[in-house]
Amino acid sequence: RNDICRTIDFLSRPTSTDGRNDLFPVEIGLSSGGHPDDSDNLQSVLQESIETGRPYQVTYRVTTSSGERWVLEQGCPDDDKLGFEGYIVDITASKRVEEMVAKARKRLEDLHGIASLLQRSATESEIHRICAEAACTLLDADWWMVLTCHDGSVQISHRARTSNSHC
Repeated sequence: RNDICRTIDFLSRPTSTDGRNDLFPVEIGLSSGGHPDDSDNLQSVLQESIETGRPYQVTYRVTTSSGERWVLEQGCPDDDKLGFEGYIVDITASKRVEEMVAKARKRLEDLHGIASLLQRSATESEIHRICAEAACTLLDADWWMVLTCHDGSVQISHRARTSNSHC
């Protein structure tokens, strides 16, 4: 189809006398360009659909010349259970939005946690420690320090670094 999601309608039927389908081989799933991390799940969903005769819906990644894309595939086995019919829709944009929302949610949770720690802080030193550690987390920094100025001299109040920092 010529739509914004680049929907692909498909009908997968055997094309040779040995029962194999040259376009979409059933034994390897419908997407030969599928991401290796998603192939086991795709294979089991398709196999269950063949065994039960029920429709299926699955999301997975495919590798294209323009990079990795997410697709939603929905279909059902044909009457002879030798192939499938259904459609595949590119859902990359919505997956990217989901990822951004998840990152924003995590960041907001982190901020609330830090605010809670700061509210319970009893000393200036404790506040400096929390701020330095929070900076490493929130700003994705390898290390961070809080500097204070007393009587014209600068002192390091607290240092923090991530566990993978080599500083």
